Amino acid sequence: MTFYEAAIRVLEAEKRPLTTQEITERCISLGLFSHVGKNPAETLRSRLAVMSRRTRDRRVSVVGDDTFALVEWDLAEDAEALGRMAQPEEPAVAEEPAPLRAVERHPESRSEGARAARQERHGRRHERERDRGPGHRRLPPLEEVAFELLSEATEPVAPAALLERAVGRELALPHTGVETLLTALVTENQRRIDGGRQAQFALRADGLLAVDRSATAPAELQAAFAAALGLPLLEGRVVFATATPIDVGPEASVVSAARVAVKEARRTIARALRSQLAALDAGTFERACIKMLHGQSFRELKVVKRAKDGPLITGRRRDGSLELRYAIRVLKGGGGVDRRIVQDCRRDLSHHGAQMGLVLASGDARGEARSEAVAQPALVLLWCGEGLAEKFLEAHAGVRVTHAELFEIDAAFFQSAARVAAEVRERREERRREREEQDEDEGAPGPEEAGAAESTPGAEGTAAVGPGEESAPGAEGDAGAERKRRRRRRRGRRGRGLRPGETAPGVPGVPGATAGAAEAPAASGDAEAAPSVAEAAPVAAPPAASEGSAQ
Repeated sequence: MTFYEAAIRVLEAEKRPLTTQEITERCISLGLFSHVGKNPAETLRSRLAVMSRRTRDRRVSVVGDDTFALVEWDLAEDAEALGRMAQPEEPAVAEEPAPLRAVERHPESRSEGARAARQERHGRRHERERDRGPGHRRLPPLEEVAFELLSEATEPVAPAALLERAVGRELALPHTGVETLLTALVTENQRRIDGGRQAQFALRADGLLAVDRSATAPAELQAAFAAALGLPLLEGRVVFATATPIDVGPEASVVSAARVAVKEARRTIARALRSQLAALDAGTFERACIKMLHGQSFRELKVVKRAKDGPLITGRRRDGSLELRYAIRVLKGGGGVDRRIVQDCRRDLSHHGAQMGLVLASGDARGEARSEAVAQPALVLLWCGEGLAEKFLEAHAGVRVTHAELFEIDAAFFQSAARVAAEVRERREERRREREEQDEDEGAPGPEEAGAAESTPGAEGTAAVGPGEESAPGAEGDAGAERKRRRRRRRGRRGRGLRPGETAPGVPGVPGATAGAAEAPAASGDAEAAPSVAEAAPVAAPPAASEGSAQ
């Protein structure tokens, strides 16, 4: 547990004020500290001094020089002693070290030497960062800076004023905006809510920030931040915009909301599945993990060793063209994964001839477990916490899958249909124009027909009419009827053609001759023109006969 929690427990057990040194000794003897550090008494003193200045939910108070008590005891608080704790102490003058004996009799510990070298290296780096200015320093996260400043403040603070204080203490960059700060705070709230803890920051109605200690509903806290940032709120979670949506109509918002809902549903199920895995007993958790590994294409799974932390399983899995052998350690209980567990798994690789290591745990990876997992000589995969829940979802293990169809209007489909319709319309218009042009060409008299009309004596009245002259009665009607007959004959020839030896109607004995040449004298009404037309018929017959035989 933390220094503050350990001090509260010791004071509750002793039921009297204690100094920092006494509290530290009792905590170490009881093993309450999660980590001791180099100077635990000084760390505990500074932490209790900060917590004694809080205005709300204060548990400890200063009743003397370096002496703390619980607030519920109603003891008189020493303000002067609290003020002296706030002043930095002057460093003590280092005494001249006593001469040491030979190095061989007092060898320096390798761990202590490595720690001293690391601290010296970090000190030189901090000095370089301080010399280069705040813009080149590695600054703490904004949510940690905000929590520290809001805890020290006696009343709520505006976001802009909070940023000014952070910049003044060189804890934030000068160009950091209010929107960036609010985004960091709402993200931290959501992370704590997902982990089953209380949200930490609250944005009041007057726009001031404060540390939430009133156990307000998480949805209300997140709704205030969402309204300030102008972001949508879906089931108590702030939805951050990843890209600018394309406005294609009201259905776009419906599809976007459906996609976001599917993602949020997956995250919710993953969190619930993680809680379910953490609540299982050791045997059930082991069998569930084995079924999940089968869904992840592992085969030949076999328990080769059982230890206090959990069983060790070996198995094979094909990845591309390679088939790798895995050493899988399943951690029972809901504890986290630390560096020692990763080192033990890497040690098991060489003992069982495996190429890859895998750690399965319902808790999170903590400390230096991640950096140790990617260190040489072999890689150890960590399927921990939400990562393990995601692997269960991928393997469809421990969940029932429901497939839902999500429909979206396809604009390209309608564009293609419109393009095809335009092409069909253009082809239809082109065919209509071709038919009109063909009809016009068929209606105009050809060169042979024009010559026959000029050689016919009765056609003079209809062929050329001078100014002021009138055409013969019925000439226009006869010409129109003649054009219609010629058109019908040509259409008939296009359809079937004349058979060999067949004669055209109206011209006996002349195979393939057109009826227009034989009917020309009858149309003119002149009996004397018949011999001349009959004499001209044999001259015009050969082209017509050749045309009919060709068809």
